[in-house]
Amino acid sequence: MKFSLLSIAIGCSSLVALGLSQSPSIAAPVTVHFPQLPKSGQDFNYTYKVNRSTSNPLRDVGALQQLFQGPTSSEIASAPGLQAIVPLLSANGCNGQTLPAGAINAGRFMIKRQITGNKIAYKIRFCQAFNTTGIGADALRDTAIIKTLRENLKYVSGVKSITQISIARSTNACFGGSGNTCWP
Repeated sequence: MKFSLLSIAIGCSSLVALGLSQSPSIAAPVTVHFPQLPKSGQDFNYTYKVNRSTSNPLRDVGALQQLFQGPTSSEIASAPGLQAIVPLLSANGCNGQTLPAGAINAGRFMIKRQITGNKIAYKIRFCQAFNTTGIGADALRDTAIIKTLRENLKYVSGVKSITQISIARSTNACFGGSGNTCWP
């Protein structure tokens, strides 16, 4: 019995030494911005704010995870026209893909956050290919991502502004057809 308790104590202290919590994550509030048609179709900068929660300790990343899940049926019922910005991709779409140094596997996408002083730069890469319906859909997606990250920036300790947000396809190419590489 003493051996078992000692093993548990060593296991817990090892988790703490690695910076991992041995207690379950607690959900924290985040804000997500969805396009809402028809208004967003006429104004690519218009989004509708939805309050969600995340158990991700990086709440800005957790907010993106919530955004990429799309609006719930109850959110659509209370705000008709809410739109998902990407099709619902596999939750484990990034598994087995190369993860560059400093990047995070967020399930449906990879993200690299670079904090310099009080500024942050984001690089986001979707792990699965999906078709977009054109420039308008790309603009709505980009606006929703940018507004969601800006809204949740307050949860990134010491950071006051975003210097860059790059969004890449699963091929590492930037959205928008420029042919440039946005990842890593």
